[in-house]
Amino acid sequence: MKKLISHALAFFLIFNSLFAFAQDFNELTMQFNNKQYEKAITLADEILKEDNSNMKALFVKADSFFELGKIKAAYDTYKIILEKNPKNEIALYSGARCLALLDDGSEAVKLLKTLISQNPEIKGKILNDENFHNIKSLDSFKKLMGINVFFGGKLLDLDVLPVNVEGRVLIPLRAIFEEFDASVSYDEATKTITVTKEGLSIKLTIGDRVSYINGVEKLLDVPAQIVDGRTLVPVRFISETLGAKVLWDDKNKIIDILTPANHGNLSYESEKAEIDKHVVVLPVSGAKINPFPLDEKEGMCQIVFTTEEGFEKFKDLSLQGKINYVISKIYENYSQIKSANPVYAKVIYNERSYFEGTYLIDRPSEIYLTYYEKGRVTNVVRQMDENYKDYYVTEVIKDDGEKENEKDKDDSQKEIAKQTGENENENENEETVPVEEEAQPEELSYSVIKNEGEPIRLVSDKGDWEIVLPEGFTEFSNFPLYYSAFNQQTFENISIRMAPLESKNNLKEIVADLMNESLEENEFMKVNIIKDISDETLNGQNFVCYVASIENSWFNITFYNHAYYTIYDNYIFEIMISTGNESLPDEYLANLFILKK
Repeated sequence: MKKLISHALAFFLIFNSLFAFAQDFNELTMQFNNKQYEKAITLADEILKEDNSNMKALFVKADSFFELGKIKAAYDTYKIILEKNPKNEIALYSGARCLALLDDGSEAVKLLKTLISQNPEIKGKILNDENFHNIKSLDSFKKLMGINVFFGGKLLDLDVLPVNVEGRVLIPLRAIFEEFDASVSYDEATKTITVTKEGLSIKLTIGDRVSYINGVEKLLDVPAQIVDGRTLVPVRFISETLGAKVLWDDKNKIIDILTPANHGNLSYESEKAEIDKHVVVLPVSGAKINPFPLDEKEGMCQIVFTTEEGFEKFKDLSLQGKINYVISKIYENYSQIKSANPVYAKVIYNERSYFEGTYLIDRPSEIYLTYYEKGRVTNVVRQMDENYKDYYVTEVIKDDGEKENEKDKDDSQKEIAKQTGENENENENEETVPVEEEAQPEELSYSVIKNEGEPIRLVSDKGDWEIVLPEGFTEFSNFPLYYSAFNQQTFENISIRMAPLESKNNLKEIVADLMNESLEENEFMKVNIIKDISDETLNGQNFVCYVASIENSWFNITFYNHAYYTIYDNYIFEIMISTGNESLPDEYLANLFILKK
């Protein structure tokens, strides 16, 4: 059976070995911040001997070389990062900056083009960075830093630069009509352009402001023109006539041509469970190292479809159904994004983002989704919560929903193996003593019973236990060993996680480690233990529990985590109830965990 272990329980398995890594990372950060760059490089190399894919060590090493003026060494290190994660936005920017200083303008522009195709808003920063002064006179750089046109999220490669005439942008005719799948003809004698698509006819004449739409005259602000042997047409007029929306970003000189999404009529409520089978959600916190230029208060929720079938099912949802689904995924994973505000949501298939929106904590039910017909290139990563590993690069997408870089998966398994005695002896000449394999716990499975007008029940398929949720809670996620529900009236959350018992330590010791990890403070979150770890008996079952308050200064809110842990049938059950109240109503605990035999 494939195990689904919460990040907190996984942390327990490797805690001891990670302690040394955490010390190294603290020292690494301190050396860099104190401008002890040579020492930072030495320490980074020591970490990379243990894990050559460690992104934090690689970035500190590269950045230290850059600060020392060793530009070639810095670029060589950024290049290693890009070999492991070619879409890493920070490495693309930093690598291009190094190449510019090394007078390799051609390669620098290639990296910048890749970067801008993912993040067009970065152009302003590039233009204001003096490190690019060596290449600013290059035609390729000027072209890239000029007006860029995106069609449905895709950066168009234009052979002639767009021009701005009297406040109206004109772009090459062929490029835009090919994206619209429209037919184009040109009469040289009359200099007339005819565009047809699905019963629509547009006629333009070079140099003439009069146009015709299905024979009806319409006056243009700016006529079509010939520039460098290419026919240029007004982009807004053509796009909007063909049913698209045109957005202009004056700061970054970006034109976004957005076609409307074809929404279906399927409902979120009826399709969520089926869609969930094809989705992996990858939350990213700006407070931890990541490959995006996120502020530490910001977060990202990557909703990744692993099959075309699932993605098509999502597209068949109504617009409100899509919005509800995206919001549900943010709610389910909000704790892993370290209470970020805002959260940038991306709906991804085949490494392209097709729907994007911004979630704000003060408007939790509102999110506007932008549709990208062609898909915007995006970097898909699994951010790790432990200090020793920054994030996995997700190069492999499997239909069973598992996403991991195979090498990183290997490294992770080896690290866990070190803790469980399952790894091969590092000394090849030393005799290996066979270790008897421990029996695995029997597979744990349960069913969710949802009857109208009744509370949700989780019932063991063996019939030996059940958990009854309080009234008013609705399902948000349902995985084999993880379940969560949310009360939309009170904004309370219940999450239930189950994992095979991997340690012989007593339950209190395990919970102490889990509590220290899950209640990590930062400058925006203050944690107070309201009720320390203690024993409690509920419904005849022994629990270890604690209550903690979380004061979030950024959102100016305080909530309480009521955590209950129990061991049953060689599994640890973690039941976490997050509310705005220091104490729970009796009915919340009455059916928390019921033994039936």
